Amino acid sequence: MLKTPLFNEHQKLKAKISEFAGYQMPIFYTSVKEEYLAVRNNAGIFDISHMCPIFIKSENSKEDIINFLEPVTCRMISSILPNQVQYNALLNENGGIIDDITVFYLAENKYMLIVNASNSSKVMEFLRKEKEKKQCKVEIKKPQEYILLAVQGPDSEKLTIDLLKKEGISLPDIFYYECFENSAANSVEVISRTGYTGEDGFEILLSVEKGLSLWQNALKSGIKPAGLASRDILRMEMFYPLYGHEIDETTSPYEGGIGWLVDEKDMPLAPVLQQRKESSQKVVRGFHMIKDGIPRSGFEVYDENDNLIGQVTSGAFSFLTNKGFGMASIKKTHAKTGSRIFINTRQGKKEASVLIKSSHKGSIKRRK
Repeated sequence: MLKTPLFNEHQKLKAKISEFAGYQMPIFYTSVKEEYLAVRNNAGIFDISHMCPIFIKSENSKEDIINFLEPVTCRMISSILPNQVQYNALLNENGGIIDDITVFYLAENKYMLIVNASNSSKVMEFLRKEKEKKQCKVEIKKPQEYILLAVQGPDSEKLTIDLLKKEGISLPDIFYYECFENSAANSVEVISRTGYTGEDGFEILLSVEKGLSLWQNALKSGIKPAGLASRDILRMEMFYPLYGHEIDETTSPYEGGIGWLVDEKDMPLAPVLQQRKESSQKVVRGFHMIKDGIPRSGFEVYDENDNLIGQVTSGAFSFLTNKGFGMASIKKTHAKTGSRIFINTRQGKKEASVLIKSSHKGSIKRRK
């Protein structure tokens, strides 16, 4: 069982620790609801050091990197501007999702991927094989030591500026899905205005020394530490997928509810993805319970005529709506907003309503 560099800090706070993606991670510190509300109303800080940064460099130009990555992704890497971040997905030859990733354009010949903890070894091996197969002139490297933190919530901008200033880092004026790298730092130092909560926020990749200092200063300044349980509810309320639940190597982006990512005409895998799109009978959708009932992953989903049409992929209780809610892989015939479905909970079949988009607007600040 792996540990992040902040494991001792979580123990000091008496966090509830449990296994996640091969790591011992904090599930919550005080209560899931308190941590959730802190992020929705003010700010919270998450240790996400279990996630894996992978740097991809070229001695020549960015074209080497684009030609390396674009054939195995569903979105145009070449469309990313300098200091931008892009949500994307690595695909296998059948159009299945190896991992959903974020791609950072850091410099003319340098990109970074952030991949999920559970897939880090698999992705590294996949990239190495692709490099060897295509004889690509790129360097693929994972930093040995680092801390990755997420400060999320409506108050995150001011708080992050203050925290970084204490580490001698000046935060430039960046907006949603933009980033910068301090290339003069002795170790990794990448800041982005990203996150997986639906709120404004920053993800901060630092050396262990600076990361530990920032974490401790965050707690001193009153920012609430938040665990994976609240993070899961926050992402579910936005209908953001989680690898291993909504998406995996058997699902295409269309089947996993992230078909909007696909650049259909220009990508090398476009024909395969188009075939998957046309043949697929199911898609991931969000839903809210009409009255009572809390759905859980694996619960069966039925239509009004008691026909089995799918299953819940993620489910919980929403503190935003005070109802049970979640995401489910269901037949396309029942995937429209407002469609009535029935979740077979432990208390019997309970009515729910399908939603394609979250009703929560969040506090994200986009560039106009």
